[in-house]
Amino acid sequence: MDFYSIEDSHRVQQRAAQYRKRYPKFVSWAQGRGVVEHTDLTQVRVFDLCQELICAGRYNTLDDALAIFDAADTLTNAAMWLVAHMTYANKVDLSGQPLAANDFKENPQGHTGGSLNMVPTYIGYTAANSLAGITRSWLMGQGHCVAAISGRAIVKRWSCCA
Repeated sequence: MDFYSIEDSHRVQQRAAQYRKRYPKFVSWAQGRGVVEHTDLTQVRVFDLCQELICAGRYNTLDDALAIFDAADTLTNAAMWLVAHMTYANKVDLSGQPLAANDFKENPQGHTGGSLNMVPTYIGYTAANSLAGITRSWLMGQGHCVAAISGRAIVKRWSCCA
């Protein structure tokens, strides 16, 4: 958790509101996707990072840089949905229709909590690589990492083919 003064908190709120008012693509990203939400502080930090990336010549416009963050949010939300289904359901319904009782596993198994933590972590790692234009090393450990990364990979393939 970040600890900052009330004055800083108000300034962060003001800055986030200014960015949302001025930049339509920023508004779209700031709203989040599904379970992915962004606090005012996150919004200000992402805006500042985008400005640094533009000044460094990595991106030409704010919209270009925000496209990576937007894609990461969409992918994270979908992969978390899939990870939950991998634990509890025998199948998924991509149309969004509710599953029937017999579509659920009698004895769900898995590392759901850890996997749900790893999904945004791994997608954040890949987004950071894309934003910076470099590839960092990634060492994954146990089963919850595998489920998270597999869920992300499957969703990415679906989105490429849809």
